[in-house]
Amino acid sequence: MTAADLFDAYIIRERRANATPQGADIDWIMSELAHEHCLPLERVREIVASYTVNWGAG
Repeated sequence: MTAADLFDAYIIRERRANATPQGADIDWIMSELAHEHCLPLERVREIVASYTVNWGAG
């Protein structure tokens, strides 16, 4: 999975979560992605932050 794919997965989950009354728990979303892809949580945070700053949040 590329960094772009990881960011796409993050955005999809964030949008899905925002559609619920509880809203999105971004820490949980990032933690889930880190676990699924065997990446350190900090790396997932860096990727999401980088794509958000450079290309917007979808």
